[in-house]
Amino acid sequence: MGRAKEHFMELQQIQDETRLAEKLGITYEELCATEWHIETFTSKDGLIYDYVVYFESGPKEILKKIKGLDKDNQVSFQPHEFKDNNHDHE
Repeated sequence: MGRAKEHFMELQQIQDETRLAEKLGITYEELCATEWHIETFTSKDGLIYDYVVYFESGPKEILKKIKGLDKDNQVSFQPHEFKDNNHDHE
């Protein structure tokens, strides 16, 4: 892969993570201070039911700020909440 394409992909990832942070009610920098991943739940036909962001670890003061964070340290989003992103989240 060329350097220009790598740079573009890095910028796209930063934009996606910045939008995710905004949806969570934290800053991009705060999101970067946590360990997290996203899983997509789909039907056998490929229909996306929801996205779940799992937080494995992070500073407690940041985790407390996250909108919708449940007792299992996860946040669910409906597919329409990610309609502004142009690619898969996994």
